[in-house]
Amino acid sequence: MGKSVKGRSMRSKIANWMVFVVIMQGLLFLAAFFAIGAPDKVVMGESRRFEKSVDAGKIRIEELMLAARTTAEDSLEKIAKSFDYSGAQPFLPESGSAADIMISILEKSDISGVFVMYESGSDASSAKKCLYLRKDISGVKSIGTAYELLRGSPKLVEGRFVPKSPLWLEQQPFENACQDFRGDFYSRPVSAVGENTVTNAAQFGYWSAPFKLSDEDYSIVTYTIPLAGKNGRTFGVFGIELAAEAFEKNFVAYSRLPENDYSVALSVSDGGSDRLSFLTAASFQDKLTADNFYAGFSGSNYYHSSETHKIIIDKHFFWNNLAGYKTNLEPYGINAYFGDESWSIYCVARNTDIFSLYVQAAINVITALGITLAAGVAVAFILGYAIVNPIAALNKSLREINPEDQKIKLIRTNYREIDELSQSIELLSSDVANISSRMSKIISLVNLPLGAFEIKGDRKQVYLTDSLFELLGIKRGENSSNFVDIFFWKSFIDYAMQNKHPSMEDVYNIGFHSGAAEQWVRIKSYDEQHSTFGIVMDVTEQVSQMDKLEYERDYDVLTKLLNRRGFKARAIKLLEKYSDKVNALMLLDLDNLKEFNDTYGHDWGDRYIKLAGEMLAAFEEHSAIVARMSGDEFLVLLYGYQSKQDIIEAAGKVYAQVKEKSIVLPDQTITHVQLSAGLAFCPYDADNLKDLLKCADYAMYEIKNTTKGELKIYSGKEEKIPPYLPKAAEKRGSILQRAEFSFMLEPIAEVAGCRLHGYRLSLRSNLTASIDEIISIARQNGTFDALESTIHASAAAFLAEQGGNAGYKLFLSASSANAVQKSFALAKQQGTEKYFSSLVFELIELPGSGFEFLNENNIATAVNAFDENFSSTLAGLAIQPQYIKIDLPLLRGIESDEQKRQIFKNAADFAHSGNMRVIAAGIESFDELQEAVRLGADYLEGSLIGLPQSGPHALSRQLVELLQKLTDSAEYQI
Repeated sequence: MGKSVKGRSMRSKIANWMVFVVIMQGLLFLAAFFAIGAPDKVVMGESRRFEKSVDAGKIRIEELMLAARTTAEDSLEKIAKSFDYSGAQPFLPESGSAADIMISILEKSDISGVFVMYESGSDASSAKKCLYLRKDISGVKSIGTAYELLRGSPKLVEGRFVPKSPLWLEQQPFENACQDFRGDFYSRPVSAVGENTVTNAAQFGYWSAPFKLSDEDYSIVTYTIPLAGKNGRTFGVFGIELAAEAFEKNFVAYSRLPENDYSVALSVSDGGSDRLSFLTAASFQDKLTADNFYAGFSGSNYYHSSETHKIIIDKHFFWNNLAGYKTNLEPYGINAYFGDESWSIYCVARNTDIFSLYVQAAINVITALGITLAAGVAVAFILGYAIVNPIAALNKSLREINPEDQKIKLIRTNYREIDELSQSIELLSSDVANISSRMSKIISLVNLPLGAFEIKGDRKQVYLTDSLFELLGIKRGENSSNFVDIFFWKSFIDYAMQNKHPSMEDVYNIGFHSGAAEQWVRIKSYDEQHSTFGIVMDVTEQVSQMDKLEYERDYDVLTKLLNRRGFKARAIKLLEKYSDKVNALMLLDLDNLKEFNDTYGHDWGDRYIKLAGEMLAAFEEHSAIVARMSGDEFLVLLYGYQSKQDIIEAAGKVYAQVKEKSIVLPDQTITHVQLSAGLAFCPYDADNLKDLLKCADYAMYEIKNTTKGELKIYSGKEEKIPPYLPKAAEKRGSILQRAEFSFMLEPIAEVAGCRLHGYRLSLRSNLTASIDEIISIARQNGTFDALESTIHASAAAFLAEQGGNAGYKLFLSASSANAVQKSFALAKQQGTEKYFSSLVFELIELPGSGFEFLNENNIATAVNAFDENFSSTLAGLAIQPQYIKIDLPLLRGIESDEQKRQIFKNAADFAHSGNMRVIAAGIESFDELQEAVRLGADYLEGSLIGLPQSGPHALSRQLVELLQKLTDSAEYQI
């Protein structure tokens, strides 16, 4: 620490002043507290005054409801007589007196509306016939009248100068009328009577909770009485309407609550549910909901209570400075059927409005505390002037330090503790500068494209490491310092954030700054107190590898079109996006490709496929995506069209161009590209990709097996078994029963042991129909699961025929883990389930259920590392398979592609870290075999390893010697 600093002790001076301040604050607070008196008595008086004010408003509402109820009951008999009872169902005649009676009611009362409503059919929930008149409160009076027809036939008020309301409907709908509509104003009184005869209908009068007839209407409360015919059976209701606004006006006029800033709610409870409606909206209304309103009045903390109500200060309101009062309404008369319903008025207002005297007492306490605080401020001022000022001077000295200085020197205050702190800061600053310099040098020695930055407090500059200047291409200032202006740095970061990578987290393109087309960096930062630290790393190469891998995953190598996986992902999104438009799927199949390959060889067959792909790419100019589905099949999705005809014209135009394209063959003959195509429409034929493909497949095979070379539109008349495959259809049952197909075995070699590891099973049909046709039939008939189970169980039976433990694995495809479980059940019936431990199932659909079953029964699985279910880094694997398969797209040309080699190596390292084994599939050349072994493949398969044969067979001697040579070489040590 250096020499000791002498001076007065700060600790003693602060202690003396603080003791004085605490004593003074305590004395003043106690004096103010005892001077207040008895606050409970003050609150009791104020709460009673609040109760009386609310009760006054409640009484006026009861009077309003009583007058309306009396008017309705007095008019009931006249209204009932206005109906015509001559038919099977009573109705209002056009020349009747109902309209005159209702107009008279509106003229002589404060009621806002009056109506009759009766059944229009047998369905009680259907719209009701009605005559509904309402006072015109819109402010625009029609000539000669103050009323308007809200519901009902205009013929019922013809000649009475009653115009139709802007909200007029001939009948009142009861289903989906509006969100706030409640039909109990009709159903409750009618159902209360039921099938009984009515002698005193007024006894069944019913007050409704506030509701709306339509979204555009205002809130109303109705009183309805059931109408009975001459036989005493009810057929409708007669009712009056009070605007909910009338409740508010009457309450406000008579309650005279303080400040007129309060919330009033009307609650109706029929024993089954509570319905709460706010009549007034206070400035604090956003703090009130139905839940906390009821909860607020259910608390046990209150200041005054009686049998039916209480003033409450519950936790739900208290923290919002609110208090509330509840009182009950009596809207019904004696012996009323619905008299048991509970009607209540709730009122909530601010504590400061209700308990004003209590507030005044609180002000007294606050005043006393204010005096105490003022004294504290005075003391603090003295302390600041005498003692704290030196600390402020030191702080100011720190802020004025130039961050670029390697050494700092702080002022001395002659206070020992402060000056010792200054010395510690100076030493710490020197150490931090040395550490920062060393860290920057370490980063540069590692030779990673990595840099760091620091934003400290409210300073106007940002510190960057040397490597970050070089990485970002930022030029240093004239003094070559490591600091840049904070506004420059923030604008740089903000602009980078706008160019985020679509799938990689925290990765942004800063090519705009460096001048490159693309420069991707990962930016990570974290906050610590008043500083922000971050690192920036160049990941351009990783992004490039990712993009290339995604392209190879989603695109066909030969045609450069989308492959099945890429097409499926895009097609599902497009069908969802354009679900309100007309879309179509076209499935095309190159005719006679097998004969073409047999005659001219596979190279010319590939040229033929490539030429077809180039021609079909023209569809992309017509709102379409194109893909190569398999060897000779192509898919086209046309999306976003207005009609079927538009699609047919676009598809026909491109299809005709494709057919006109010709190719000169080795024997100098000229042939045209010929494709059979099926076209199905969405949503007319199917509303999802899977079913749409079935329809297009059906249409395509129908034309392929008849005329060929034409476009067939799916007719929508698909049969269970296609008519063009009668022999295959006849054999379908026997296929599932006797498995009339045979296995072909393609060898898989083990690299480390230079021996046979197993075989990949492929199918050969013993019928006239091909395997693809058999599978197509099974899918269309819904028997694919049974066919798949038959194939799997047959594989187990094949192992049993070979003598049980044959010492090798059989690899075959499975649609899902659940499918394997079903196949195991079939094998168990046949007594061959134990051989499933020698089968390896390459799962197509992931993720899913059934994996616990596979583990419990020791059934091995394999997955394609670059299938649609996994990311390129294999980080998305949700299961632990025994084998990871790396397929042909990655292996083709790997000997000359560094990125492919790196991806293969990463995949192999990942697999081996999880105790999984890597199969390199599709090996066709020595270069591919050599690279696969060098990069970590555990097993090999492909035409170079061995061709499929009808039975088990050994590896060739040449292959075994080649593997031994590679594994013995120092360069290729496993």
